[in-house]
Amino acid sequence: MPQKGRDWTVSIALPGDILDNAQSQELRAYVAGQVARACSIFNVDEVVVFPENPRSPAQGCDLLARLLEYLETPQYLRKALFPIHPALRHAGLLNPLDAPHHLRAHEWCMFREGVVTEQDETQGQSMVDVGLKQKVHVPVSIEPGTRVTLKLHKPKKQIEARSNKKRKLRGMDSIFEAEAVAPSAPREELGLYWGYQVRICGSISEAVQGPSVFGDNYDLCIGTSDKGTNLLDPKFELPKFKRLLIVFGGVAGIEECIKHDSQAQSKDKMFAFYVNCCPKQGSRTIRTEEAIPITMSLFQKIL
Repeated sequence: MPQKGRDWTVSIALPGDILDNAQSQELRAYVAGQVARACSIFNVDEVVVFPENPRSPAQGCDLLARLLEYLETPQYLRKALFPIHPALRHAGLLNPLDAPHHLRAHEWCMFREGVVTEQDETQGQSMVDVGLKQKVHVPVSIEPGTRVTLKLHKPKKQIEARSNKKRKLRGMDSIFEAEAVAPSAPREELGLYWGYQVRICGSISEAVQGPSVFGDNYDLCIGTSDKGTNLLDPKFELPKFKRLLIVFGGVAGIEECIKHDSQAQSKDKMFAFYVNCCPKQGSRTIRTEEAIPITMSLFQKIL
């Protein structure tokens, strides 16, 4: 497991219209699953979803965002956080991400994702389900149903006796105590990949301008297109950055997204680099869900 913290992040942006191009609800879900798997494999920290044409928002944006959020959530939390919805009808057929924060009950990690199940405002405490046999005690009052990232401490025995009537939250024979931390803490403290967060925007210019889910703007934006420069050039290097955003186009490419966005600048002003990640492609087109793993695999060495 990584032990060195990482303060920089990698984000990708793509049009939700790619789901509208699929022929059935099952295929739409499968495409979203491909995007989610690629993001997890290549340690993407944020996914930004925007419509190709701001004047006619795609239905696929909401569907893609919901499916991405569902797949990123550990399995033991989904029932509590996601009510039954038509968009999730085929989500159970998709391949799991199996990301580092999707921990099994027998696996130990200093950090765990959980959902608040009980709250005692008078005592300033909460109980959190983190996928273990025993719930975790947090010395802060948090509204039930809230997803939280916890930093676990060593287990304490008999923290609360069942006969203790002074507290509403009854303990077990042995429970963990923990503190609620920012979702970025696993990455910043230990360098762990802790899933991605999803942000929905109204246009490509809004996606690029930010701010990111981390609170600040992107200091390096890269556009991908078959009309860009060759990313395979051995001299290609990235400047230092803290927030990197890689933007992918839809069926008609980034150029079409910029064309429909009245607020968008030219691609030369919008992106520091405009790259072609597969200069000798054998197919006339590369689908967005194919372009993401191709691009991110090439960026692994550069990053």
